[in-house]
Amino acid sequence: MKFGTYSNNRADASFSSWSSSSDKGGFSRTRTRTRRIEKSGFFERRPQFSTQLLLLTGALSLASLGLAQDRWGGWNWGRGESTGPMVRTEGGDVVNEDTVRTARETASHSTGTPNWTNAPGFEKDVFTFARIVYKPNGWRGPSWLGWINDYPDSDLNLSFRLQQLTSMKVDPEGRVLKLGSPDLSDYPFIYMVKPGRMTLRDEEVPILKKYLLNGGALMADDFWGSREWANFESEIKRVLPERSWVELPMSHPLFHCVFDLKQSKNDLQVPSIHYGSAGT
Repeated sequence: MKFGTYSNNRADASFSSWSSSSDKGGFSRTRTRTRRIEKSGFFERRPQFSTQLLLLTGALSLASLGLAQDRWGGWNWGRGESTGPMVRTEGGDVVNEDTVRTARETASHSTGTPNWTNAPGFEKDVFTFARIVYKPNGWRGPSWLGWINDYPDSDLNLSFRLQQLTSMKVDPEGRVLKLGSPDLSDYPFIYMVKPGRMTLRDEEVPILKKYLLNGGALMADDFWGSREWANFESEIKRVLPERSWVELPMSHPLFHCVFDLKQSKNDLQVPSIHYGSAGT
């Protein structure tokens, strides 16, 4: 898993940083070791009737998937790619990418998040956690391994904790939008999860460039392996071709502005869910 921090010397733009800097620009990449566990496949001879049953089952499955695509505007309910606007959360709830606006309108697949209100007349004078909807490039896995991962609970939980534990006033709804949304500039902080398989549309490239150069901040996280990072790196290179990625040293103020972090970057990495579930 990797994260990147970007600052630009022409404008206060940053990745994975809530504040911005304008002195020493450049990209920052933190490398961490990851483990990849790959399962080897094997072939096994089966009796003839088993092969026929398998073929029949596969045909019925394909027919069912075709019906599902017609009903849900292109959604493939198996481990296939979503070609339409309908995607599923990890809890199995259907979300329309073209119409969804807030995290609060989507059902929780965890324990839920308390709601709160802000002072009348100041509803927009708050921090809003804004998640970006993007399309993956050739991804043949479940949709919740894309932009919708951990949605909506992570959005709402972070927003609630900021409201609860800091002096910040925070939007209780959150926001979900595409880079082409006309109100993108209303949100100085945007978030992308698992963008290792993301491909920016041609029309999104200048939009994101303008957003960053005008001071917007983009946080991107949850990369599994160097291949995913390389894809994201190349996509951002399309946005800012004049910039290159550099690694921030531990002496950088980013690692000391709130807490004085002295460990190595590898030691600071949050373990994956697989380590937690394995009890390690």
